[in-house]
Amino acid sequence: MNAESVVMLFAVSVVFLSFVGLSLRLVRTLELKFLALGLVTALLAVWCGQSGQVGASVHVGPVPGGDAGRVFLGSEAAGTLGRIALVLVLGGVAMSILRQGGFPAVAASKEETTHENPV
Repeated sequence: MNAESVVMLFAVSVVFLSFVGLSLRLVRTLELKFLALGLVTALLAVWCGQSGQVGASVHVGPVPGGDAGRVFLGSEAAGTLGRIALVLVLGGVAMSILRQGGFPAVAASKEETTHENPV
């Protein structure tokens, strides 16, 4: 693995994690967090798809299933990141639809209900 691939992988990881941290910190509801994370992941997937073969590869040794220890950053990672983004966005949409169809919250009473004091 050459030094340019390591620097590129580090830079992309830092930028992606900073976007994830900002979206988790600034967005309040859970479904909007899923949507924001899905959109940031989709943006990374598009960038990886457009970047071509910028990937890095580390071969640990021959194993029965194929090469072990591969690190993807190029177009090979775009498909996986796109699927993750799709799941996150669909999860956010499903949560927002299910939350709107839910029951209204029960108003909290000032008295505490116990077995001795039923309200």
